[in-house]
Amino acid sequence: MGGRRGGGQVRIVIGDPPFAWCAGEPLAHLEGGDGGLGALAEHTVQLADRIAGRGEPALQRLDRLARIAGLRDGRDLDQGSFDLWCDTLRHLDANTRRARQRIVRKFCLYRQRAEPGRFVFNPLYFARLHPGRMPVIVGPEHVARRFAATEVGNELRAHLSKRLALSLDVGSHAPLLCNIKGGLRGYTGTRLSGGIHVLFKIAGVHDSEGQRPRIHDLRHSFVVQALLRWYRDSADVQSNLPRLAMYMGHVSIVSTAHYLHFVPALAELASDRFEKSFGNLIEEMPR
Repeated sequence: MGGRRGGGQVRIVIGDPPFAWCAGEPLAHLEGGDGGLGALAEHTVQLADRIAGRGEPALQRLDRLARIAGLRDGRDLDQGSFDLWCDTLRHLDANTRRARQRIVRKFCLYRQRAEPGRFVFNPLYFARLHPGRMPVIVGPEHVARRFAATEVGNELRAHLSKRLALSLDVGSHAPLLCNIKGGLRGYTGTRLSGGIHVLFKIAGVHDSEGQRPRIHDLRHSFVVQALLRWYRDSADVQSNLPRLAMYMGHVSIVSTAHYLHFVPALAELASDRFEKSFGNLIEEMPR
């Protein structure tokens, strides 16, 4: 099994003799192989459809495995090549490593259906899960400090001036923050995350334990700030939660609940509202 990226696609090479297929390629366009590979091709296409359902990152993990482990020229995945790939993930968080190892193991298991005896690594090699750290909630004071530290208004105006001077696409679908290396492209999530992390460092934004916000912490912060606004505006929080879920792209409010953090400021506002509504029903017990 191997993988190559070409023209924006991942090419999966599987079987003996090798049988190649590109993600998104119709089954009728496959060439080579004998009757025994027909079922294999069908399984591979079904696998790619399932992987595609999880987005491009899953395909990128398989492609990176193929490149790092040297799966070329008929060499197959084995314990040695798998260990080589795992060594390149040591800088990542254990939960992230485990998620990527799960993608590869699922691929190996799916492949084994068509080619019994092929290598499937033991799940005991999975990185151990650990509780994720709590998000750092960013408030208006943090944003103001960040803007003051970088003069973001001036920087944004300078960026827009350069962008307009180059006569780049200004349509609604064009990226606002972009680079022109290899054509007009928006920054990747990794690059934006790195830039924002540096920005927080310069502005001195961190929690009481010295942890700086991660890029996804801004999503948590958005939800918390929305709840704070609703309580301060005396809005109906419960009726607004489905709207918040829709705005965040969640199918169910259960997913949104993951972002509902009971921070001290929110607890104080909720307590004040409860006291105004039901305080007269509660009698203070004499000591």
